[in-house]
Amino acid sequence: MAAIAASSLFSQLDRYVRRIFRLLAVLVEMHLDIAQQEAAREQQRLATGLAFLVAGAGLLAMGFGMLQVAAVWLCHVWGLSWLASISIVGGADLLVGLVLLNAGSNKLRGAYMVETRDRIARTTVALTRDDGDSS
Repeated sequence: MAAIAASSLFSQLDRYVRRIFRLLAVLVEMHLDIAQQEAAREQQRLATGLAFLVAGAGLLAMGFGMLQVAAVWLCHVWGLSWLASISIVGGADLLVGLVLLNAGSNKLRGAYMVETRDRIARTTVALTRDDGDSS
């Protein structure tokens, strides 16, 4: 009789352990899915930010390289001195470039994978919490 009770107890214990492992597997799979989705969003954000930075740097380089002479000449034709023409064209190029660089750096700023970290923290607290605690 005791052997049957012990066997039944071990059978129930085995079922509970299997359920816990299935629960942990589901939680890990859920966290992995969320992390992959969030990583894809972060990758998109980083790519957009880098594209802004490249565009800003490219505009700065192109502005200082290709259009400088023509713009300075046009300002000079309008009656400005050479120094004033160069200053106005250079300042406009710097302003546009800085705006794009600022937009790109703002895109790259911030915390990464916030949802995944929050969910893992909540799950860890839930799994490690002692049911006897009153807090």
